[in-house]
Amino acid sequence: GNYASLNCTPYTGDEAEAVRRNQEIVCSSLPQRPQELVIPFQTHGTKALVINGTYLHATAEERHSMLQGIDALITREPVVEQDGNALHLYGRLHSILLYDRKNAVIAAVHAGWRGTVNYILGHTLDKMRARYGTEGKEVIACIGPGISLSAFEVGDEVYEAFRKNGFQMDCISEWKPDTHKYH
Repeated sequence: GNYASLNCTPYTGDEAEAVRRNQEIVCSSLPQRPQELVIPFQTHGTKALVINGTYLHATAEERHSMLQGIDALITREPVVEQDGNALHLYGRLHSILLYDRKNAVIAAVHAGWRGTVNYILGHTLDKMRARYGTEGKEVIACIGPGISLSAFEVGDEVYEAFRKNGFQMDCISEWKPDTHKYH
């Protein structure tokens, strides 16, 4: 069913013991075993959380609370793992990994259409700049795999949300006359 492919996320309704086992499988298969997995409860928003001493010294309950509604993680801690890869976000939506090579800061951004249209990447970079002095010219970005233009059919409301927020629609969308839908 929905949980047949190594689900590591505790927010999905999967059995807690199955999630724990899956996390153990992932952690034990990595070249360097992480101390923990940091898995936010993503809501397709624009909030970013800095993983620092405040988070690392918080209780399990406080951490759980901090991770609610978070779609980007930022850290300068030496080893932080999420979903089994260094700050990697899974899903059919694009993940964007950022590295500030001057300040040794990394971020993982969950970039679904709602976050993208509301500039989650800009919000994350703003937080990196405010917290660590990140400058855009020092950032390397990598876009992870995600749903493609040809497969991502959207309704008019999605197209309009991007258009109203100033995106260049001729560069990011395509009209499909056979379905009367944008992709």
